[in-house]
Amino acid sequence: MARKQVVLRREEILDATVEQIKKRGIATTRVADVASALGVSSGLVHYHFATKEQLVEESFSHAARREIEALRAAVGRPASAITRLKALLRLYSPNGQS
Repeated sequence: MARKQVVLRREEILDATVEQIKKRGIATTRVADVASALGVSSGLVHYHFATKEQLVEESFSHAARREIEALRAAVGRPASAITRLKALLRLYSPNGQS
């Protein structure tokens, strides 16, 4: 598997893990649930992440990085303070509207 494909597959697995944790909670999310959501084998998930603990830990780091990227995109543009605040509120409003 080419390096780029490995990175993309890991990203897919981490995204699916975050979604499964949101849906099921940490304690009840299984590697098999993540694999099933992606339509792959549990073995493929274990190829990239040796243990569930590693998978969960890296998925939290992955989610935090995505959150920081979204924050930077929302408030990092040259704009007035009120415009940046509105962008931040849209990001965190449940329905996406400020």
